[in-house]
Amino acid sequence: MAFLVVTGETTPFGLVREIAARLHATDDQVGFAISGYAFVAGLSSVPLAHWTARLDRRAILVTSLLVFGGGHLAAAAAGHIAVFAAARAIAALGHGLLFAVAVPTAIRLAEPAVQGRAGARVMVGSASALVAGTPLATYLGQAAGWRTTVVVLAVSALLLAGAASLLLPAVPGHERQHDGPSLVTVLRRPALAVVLAVTLTVSAAHFVAFTFLAPYVAGRLDVHGIDLAWLLLGYGAAAVAASSVAGRFVDRRPRAATAVAAAAFTLALTGIWLTPALHLPSVGLGLVVAWGASFAALAVLTSLVALRHTTGPHTDTVNAVSGIAFQLGVVAGSAVGSLIVAAGHLTSLPLVAAVGGVLVSAAVLLCRQAFQPATPTSSKRDPEPR
Repeated sequence: MAFLVVTGETTPFGLVREIAARLHATDDQVGFAISGYAFVAGLSSVPLAHWTARLDRRAILVTSLLVFGGGHLAAAAAGHIAVFAAARAIAALGHGLLFAVAVPTAIRLAEPAVQGRAGARVMVGSASALVAGTPLATYLGQAAGWRTTVVVLAVSALLLAGAASLLLPAVPGHERQHDGPSLVTVLRRPALAVVLAVTLTVSAAHFVAFTFLAPYVAGRLDVHGIDLAWLLLGYGAAAVAASSVAGRFVDRRPRAATAVAAAAFTLALTGIWLTPALHLPSVGLGLVVAWGASFAALAVLTSLVALRHTTGPHTDTVNAVSGIAFQLGVVAGSAVGSLIVAAGHLTSLPLVAAVGGVLVSAAVLLCRQAFQPATPTSSKRDPEPR
């Protein structure tokens, strides 16, 4: 599920110019449509998590896929950029709902000692979209048109919803708790606030540049057509590997792992900005792959560390808030990137993104306790469904 939904979210990144051409729009208008998807996905996560807290997790996951698939069917039929953006916003509701419950559901079925790894496996599904999903979507969109790609995403979501309803175990929701700390109290914890701020900054910095990766590498690194799909394949493979490694460190040394990933993120983006001027395009391509690895590691680490700052029924909500922070970062980053591109400064995108990496490094180094939570997500494993 995570693989498919992230493939759907990232498909426009490799097809910005194809979508713009067919909808008689500009690159930056498509960029703002991408921002709209992220805004809806982020804004909807917490209320949807709250309203569905008592419901079976399997039913929620299946419903999210149905909404995601229906939105993409509407997007495939769009004849104007505004209709395309509205249809993608519907799909984004399914995205927000799915990621509000997917990771906590996996964690509830895991032993306490490996809960971080269990959550990371869901995120490996997300990162795997960059290995296979996004490159294949880009290739299919270039070969058969972006509408064909969107229809394939929609049909895949509907088929997966049917399979999930048959194969997933029932996972009951939480009963409402009237004692214990309120959500406001939980979110006022300084350490959690730092982690959420870092999550937003990482996401914003990344999507300043990633939203316009296709036109950037075409103009600066001479990557066109099928070569872009190959580049995205390498980027995604590195992201999956880094996600797996990060999942192993989140239960043991989250602060050190986050600091290393933030430094790598900053250096990779700075190098991507420098290499065209140094006439080293092959080095630039390698740094794009390193950028993918460092961002994936940061996404896994920040999300799972946030979950380890809370317990019980608050887990779903904190996960949703973490998702909001990430999606708001997508909104801010892609919007800022769109403004920079509209102003004619496409070549400066990696350097702007690298500044965000510097801010993340500073926060991780200065706020020591935020990335060393002592309390795991839950104290015991939920009973295995029969």
